[in-house]
Amino acid sequence: MTTIASLALLVAAGPLCASPKAPAQPSRDQVEDKVSAIYARMRNIRAQSPFTEPEPRKILEGIVAQPSRCRGRADDKYCRLYLDVLAKKPGLKPDDVFAAFTAEEIMEHKLLRTVTGSTGDVRVFHKLAREAGLPVWRVAATEKKSYADGCYEGGAKLKRKKPDTPRNGHGAMAVRWDGKWRILDTSAFAGPRYAQAGPQPLHELAVDKPEALLGREVSFGLPLDLYIVTAVSRQPDRASTLKAVEEEMGPDCRFDAAP
Repeated sequence: MTTIASLALLVAAGPLCASPKAPAQPSRDQVEDKVSAIYARMRNIRAQSPFTEPEPRKILEGIVAQPSRCRGRADDKYCRLYLDVLAKKPGLKPDDVFAAFTAEEIMEHKLLRTVTGSTGDVRVFHKLAREAGLPVWRVAATEKKSYADGCYEGGAKLKRKKPDTPRNGHGAMAVRWDGKWRILDTSAFAGPRYAQAGPQPLHELAVDKPEALLGREVSFGLPLDLYIVTAVSRQPDRASTLKAVEEEMGPDCRFDAAP
């Protein structure tokens, strides 16, 4: 066989080792269909909550502070929750109540928002997203003013947060569609809503990788705005106390948030 004939056969057969194709990036519709299904489950959990009093978290915090309130009241729904879950978590303080429940406990006892706030929303969303095969990263954001209060003294930025300075935070999730990561507000059950970023006018923040969200100033459209993204992680949230939650948001002052 001539060399020219051999070449002709190779060309006809195509490449011997085709390079693997990059996986297709999910579209906005594909991702938001999954997000909407997760939101529907979360709305259902919220709708079934028996803890409909105006401030159920404060009731539980009072029981944690004074467990004797539940003496002889095992039939009370708050006391049952305390005895079934919180009493089994040694060292728990009243301020820890919002962070004390796992995703499974939140779902079992129907605690979304009424007790666990955005921390609980993130935990449940993360669990359901993984079950649905939706890649997500957790996002912790600190309200800009509280970050500045803890990290600035006389206009100068400190290296570490001042002791005993609380950080008001908000939890969210990063999701990816059309090749970009966006911060999804997992507490906005009505439908997908994404964090906005400046400069004005505010626009939907989109980055190439989750780590690029760190230090960004974002708006969730909440009463406390703006926020600084202080942590991202692909791992589930396992913080169980207020101190652990604040530490996860970062004890250092590496981001700029000049007051």
